[in-house]
Amino acid sequence: MRKILTMYLFWLALLAFAVSEARAQGLSVDELLQGLEDQVKKKDDEKAISILGELTDRFPKMTEEEQKKVVKDTSKVLGRNRPEGEDDLFVAAVQSLGKMGPEGAKSLTTAIKGTVKKRFPALATALIALSAGKDPAHVPVIEEHLVHSEALIVAASAEALGAYGEQPEPMRKQIVEELVKTYAGIAATAAARPKEPVFGQRLSKIDKPMKNALSKLTGQTFDNATDWERWYNKNKRVKWEPVEKKGDGG
Repeated sequence: MRKILTMYLFWLALLAFAVSEARAQGLSVDELLQGLEDQVKKKDDEKAISILGELTDRFPKMTEEEQKKVVKDTSKVLGRNRPEGEDDLFVAAVQSLGKMGPEGAKSLTTAIKGTVKKRFPALATALIALSAGKDPAHVPVIEEHLVHSEALIVAASAEALGAYGEQPEPMRKQIVEELVKTYAGIAATAAARPKEPVFGQRLSKIDKPMKNALSKLTGQTFDNATDWERWYNKNKRVKWEPVEKKGDGG
């Protein structure tokens, strides 16, 4: 999970740095979009990412018509061809869409089910970006990826679901049930097949994000899947109080 967060923060920094180059040119939104298309076609992904950074930064102050154009053209980037493993452009695009309000979230949902489905770094980033708006309607899309074959995606899904800690009790209970079921299942498989390292490795990759997400949703802290499952089974029918939001110094 640390790898996902490092990548996520890296792209935030890169987008912020890239903004200065595009902004200095004083280009209009339409000119920036044309530049984005041109650079993507040329496969100059570094410059394309720079333009995405400027568009993302300007997005809140754009007209509704401009915003729709930007979301549409940013989404089109995700359909471009790049060799396997060259995901930088797609990671940047989904990161940008995550900051483009409800329309961006709608495009993210479509991308998660389609264009970035097999580009795992972009898919992981898209799931986390989708949760940024904390819209309960997106929970089912994220939960579907808890059973993904790639531990990276399971970990990202858990991290994304942790963003819903301020939701009402019924929603939190439903999410926790899915997380505990997934966490306990992966842990049980690892314990039952100790001679097959792949299962232990899968557990180690999802362990921390699972615990972090569960803590954000319940306010509880436990060290392993067994303890989380035990707590959930004991408390799933009792009232859960709202999770206290910790301050910067808390």
